[in-house]
Amino acid sequence: MVNQHGPPKLHKAATPGWKLDCQRGLMAFVAWWLAALLVSGLLPAMSANLPISPLWMANSLAYGTVLAIGLKPVPYFGLAALTWNLARGDTPLEILVGTAAFVLLMLFVAEFSGWLERHVERDRSRRLLRVPIIAIMSATLFTLLGVWQFSSGRPAPELIIGLWLSEATSVLLFTPLARQWLRYGVQSWAPPEGESRLWPMMLAWCSLAIAVLVSILAMESMPWVLTSWLPYLALLMPILAVYLLPVGLPRLVAPLFVLAWTVVNLNLYTDTAGVLDEIAMLQGQMILFTAALVGFLSIEAVHTYHRANRRLQQASRRDGLTGLDNDLGMTGSLAGRKVDEPLALIGIQVADIDDLATLIGLDEVHALECCIADTLRETVPTGCAASACLQPGLFALLVPFSEAPVTLARDLRHALHRAEQNGGLSLARLELRVVLVEGIESHDARHLTSILLMASARAASREGERFYHHHGEPETLIEAHRDALYLIGHLRDALAGVTHGGNFEIFAQPILDIRQPEVIRAEVLLRWRCADGRLLEAGEFLPIAERFGLMPRLDVWVLSKVLSIISTHPGGERLDEVAINLSGDSLAGADLVRSLSECLERYGCTCAIADYLGARVIAEFVETADQIGVLSQLGVYCFQGYGICRPMPLEVYLEGLQKGRNMIGKEVALAQQQCQSSGD
Repeated sequence: MVNQHGPPKLHKAATPGWKLDCQRGLMAFVAWWLAALLVSGLLPAMSANLPISPLWMANSLAYGTVLAIGLKPVPYFGLAALTWNLARGDTPLEILVGTAAFVLLMLFVAEFSGWLERHVERDRSRRLLRVPIIAIMSATLFTLLGVWQFSSGRPAPELIIGLWLSEATSVLLFTPLARQWLRYGVQSWAPPEGESRLWPMMLAWCSLAIAVLVSILAMESMPWVLTSWLPYLALLMPILAVYLLPVGLPRLVAPLFVLAWTVVNLNLYTDTAGVLDEIAMLQGQMILFTAALVGFLSIEAVHTYHRANRRLQQASRRDGLTGLDNDLGMTGSLAGRKVDEPLALIGIQVADIDDLATLIGLDEVHALECCIADTLRETVPTGCAASACLQPGLFALLVPFSEAPVTLARDLRHALHRAEQNGGLSLARLELRVVLVEGIESHDARHLTSILLMASARAASREGERFYHHHGEPETLIEAHRDALYLIGHLRDALAGVTHGGNFEIFAQPILDIRQPEVIRAEVLLRWRCADGRLLEAGEFLPIAERFGLMPRLDVWVLSKVLSIISTHPGGERLDEVAINLSGDSLAGADLVRSLSECLERYGCTCAIADYLGARVIAEFVETADQIGVLSQLGVYCFQGYGICRPMPLEVYLEGLQKGRNMIGKEVALAQQQCQSSGD
């Protein structure tokens, strides 16, 4: 039997945890030994003349490793120190005490770091306390041990202070270096891609550092005026590294520069007989310690600044309530994708979320949004889509076509429906709109909110289903949203009295009551006259005004305008009743009664409740006399439509009333007489 699927795939077995720990421990052992050998080789005079080894860098790297990965490498570092002391030929007591002190200090490093994490809230404070205190503890302990190992008696104070400063300097520089290396890798030292302007600065710093070290090495042959300030020029090099080089690189170059400076000083202050000038070395070591401390503080300050900026950038791309990306984060996610990658956009909108917040409270609305966000996380497979809350009540999913966005949209609708049934989304029932827009590209990144708002508006027109699948180009939705923004701007201007972009016009359409033909009634209609002369009916601009919250102002304007015209026009005296439509926003608002009362009082009108709240049915869109006859037999006696009279400007309607016309078509008047005669 032939295997049609090709040869079987070989899967590499995962390395057991204990084996991986052993490999890392062996690497820690070797790294400690290499660091110890390196410093001993660089400082041969010190290694030969003192009863202690210059293990500062090796110990500092061990502390940084413990800070980065915990206590697992401690036994291996302890074994490395033990074998080193054995190789040196120390006494058993010195071996025991030295190794135990090193292990205890590593345990202190781990415990102290954990204590800072638990009790010090600010990250900057933790970073400024952690390494300096470790440096003080390590320098003090190992200086005491070093003094104890001098069998010939107590060493000179200059040497004691020099040993303390050397240990502290090493911890300040190499402990953060090891921690950064193990946590973030070598790439943290590399300059950012595309930052070619940094290379000249890096080259200039390296050239200056080499020149300074060479000058210090040749100080004996220089005039006193030059040699007095050369060490202080070297003191500036770590600071210059912090502010001239890429953010992660000073962690590496500052320790290397100070180490090279230490080697230069040791060679400078050791005579041909191998005798070290302890006083001169102490002076040099004090400057080195100052350089290390200033460099450490400068590096931490710059790193704190950059971390704060990164946190602010991350926070600026996140919605604080739901934890999803916001519009800026979603825009960045789309802009960072491949140009030729086809994408689809799935949107969820909670309609009228501001009104919902007024009705049920902001806390309930926040709980509703969090429930939708949780539903997105549970429904959408991890990594297949970028999710965001673009604005309150508007959620978005950016889905590659390879992830079947139509199926995902269906699954999401079912999940939201289940959430409604479980009570989590009951407050948004029948007002939760889901849209799917295909063909999203990277250049649409700045228009995602506009696309979803227009698609959601079209979903609102689909009664019951509340779902809209846009098959056309997303640019059509963007253009529609842009046109809506232009129109709403002109509407606002017109309400403020600026009519260069268009203006409102009041129309009237008569209402016929065949039982009371002598009563003259009319309904007020609103139209929009564009700047180019086109006349838009209410259905073309009122939904936009309602979406942007303009209806309360518009209703007040219509009330005031209609009452003003009727109260001043002579034909208004013949008008018995006028019907003015009010929006739901105005009826739900608290200012309706006050605004209506002010308008009525201003124009001397009264408000009457017709039929004592009895219902009156008005048949609209009536066009023929036959329709009037059929509707009359069904008990409908009030009619409105093109068959009765077409809408006309309110002033034209009032002028007709002033001239004694009833403004009703002849065919309708004949049908009215027939209905009256049949009723008699």
